[in-house]
Amino acid sequence: MKDYLSFYRIRESKTDERRKTGDLKSDLRSPIESDYGRLVFSSAFRRLHDKTQVFPLTTNDNIHSRLTHSMEVASVGRSFALMVCGDKDIAAKLGYEVNDMLMWKNVSALMEVICLAHDIGNPPLGHFGETAIQNYFQDLFARLKYDVENNIVGNPIIASEMERTGHKGETTIPEEVKADIESFVNGANKTMLDYTQFDGNAEGFRILTKLQFLNDLYGLNFTSASLAAFVKYPNVGVKVKKAQKAKSKHGVFYTERDYLTKVMDNCGIDHIDDDSYNRHPFAYLMEAADTICYLLMDLEDAISKGWLTYYDVTEKLKSIKQGDEIVRRAGNHFMENDPEKKKIVQLRTELMITLVKDSFRNFKENYDKIEKGEYHKELVFHDGDKSLGQLIQDFSRARVYSHKEIEALELTGSSVITGLFDYYIKYLFHHDDSFRMHAKHTLSKSVFMTTLQEHLLFKKSSEPAWDVYDDFDPKDFAFEEKLRIIRDHVACMTDKYAVEQYRKLSGQSI
Repeated sequence: MKDYLSFYRIRESKTDERRKTGDLKSDLRSPIESDYGRLVFSSAFRRLHDKTQVFPLTTNDNIHSRLTHSMEVASVGRSFALMVCGDKDIAAKLGYEVNDMLMWKNVSALMEVICLAHDIGNPPLGHFGETAIQNYFQDLFARLKYDVENNIVGNPIIASEMERTGHKGETTIPEEVKADIESFVNGANKTMLDYTQFDGNAEGFRILTKLQFLNDLYGLNFTSASLAAFVKYPNVGVKVKKAQKAKSKHGVFYTERDYLTKVMDNCGIDHIDDDSYNRHPFAYLMEAADTICYLLMDLEDAISKGWLTYYDVTEKLKSIKQGDEIVRRAGNHFMENDPEKKKIVQLRTELMITLVKDSFRNFKENYDKIEKGEYHKELVFHDGDKSLGQLIQDFSRARVYSHKEIEALELTGSSVITGLFDYYIKYLFHHDDSFRMHAKHTLSKSVFMTTLQEHLLFKKSSEPAWDVYDDFDPKDFAFEEKLRIIRDHVACMTDKYAVEQYRKLSGQSI
């Protein structure tokens, strides 16, 4: 049975139980509404203020950060929630009467939560950050594979594994170490995909479920509804570009596969195969809200930077009938000699109204296919090359995203990310314990404690991480656990912090 608004959490909530009995008279929120508070008061959400959307390391305060972008996406998501609740057909499919108050409370809260959280796992330094992380680990594992095959015991990862397993100082890689590393780099262990196919969505799911570490491995402990709808690509397998949207990216790390299973099953969402599920229907609306906002606001940011003019944008829009009508409607609200800012805002308003309306129509018309996992498009681009959204995206790719300033800053960001990984691997895998312990104390404590708790559970230890942390030597981690800490630490950085840490680790600043 489908329960897209499931209140169940991975860890049962005593507070939710008190809400059910009416004991919690001071808090009238539903469990999904409480997810909103958990999110906006989290440190991970605050960090979005210093992660840029398209223009990394910009000093222009008018340019969107991931925080301002996410707030705008949530505004559009709320509009979609109104449409869902006011549509009798969709309401009925969700098990409610049209405009039911309880439905409105939960659908609006759900859309706001997933829209606000949708970028929470994106790495620093712009969109290129994901590519930089993927490429780094692909190269690292290729070198590791070569060194294992050629008995290069000086490789720091191999040396650390030999020390951990009691083979320090030997001149030949022992079979147990060789087998473990080869199993990982050859892909027999799907955890490798968490690195070579790193994705900000998967990091976001890990942040929400674990990395907001308090005293257990449940993170913010969202409802199943919020977590299931948050996941744009509900799979732990290899990304398949031409498959259904649910599998087009490695959307959840293998380390969180059990959590994915639990929340999707709680919502009654069907399996595609052993590694993947169909998408939660509201994930399509969240994706549409995100796409609408970045399509329009990236153009505004480009105009703010002087790369485009209002005239450039309207001339492109006039090349299709729907765009020409939008330009005409926008023009009815201002005089020719009005400020360009007025014209831009009015044009954005008309574009947003059209894109939201068209996306919801596509959602409603294809709802049954969405539930069955048979809808493989994005709502904004439903009509393909003929769509308004595709026209704007193609224009931005040609005139904005390929601008030399963005591409230069993305290369700078890639150098910073690569450098950070190099230094952290060098020190956390170091043969000298003083280097390892120094590295440990420069890493995020909550990130370190999360993997430490995972490590203790894997070892079937009942000790809590906070009792072990002070004296724990990173050499006792398996090599993948050390890489996991480094990956999470770098991916969670803000732009400025990443640059600052790189400068410090490289000796460029003190």
